[in-house]
Amino acid sequence: MHQATGMISVRLGITPAIALLRLRAYAFAEERAVLEVARDVVARRLRFPLPGEQQSEGNEAGDRGGSDDDRGTGR
Repeated sequence: MHQATGMISVRLGITPAIALLRLRAYAFAEERAVLEVARDVVARRLRFPLPGEQQSEGNEAGDRGGSDDDRGTGR
């Protein structure tokens, strides 16, 4: 859970405390266990979008799709 919190913190430019709140809020809203969501973040199956970034198909928070690599972008 700590690694996922750090990844969210760096991506969004927020404190680890706020990143943990975002992780927990997402898990609650999706009715999923926090550790399950954290594993998806670490495995890059779930990515929290940047502020103002439009949600795209794939792995944005709220979308259960695959990673960027699944779409052949190489990122």
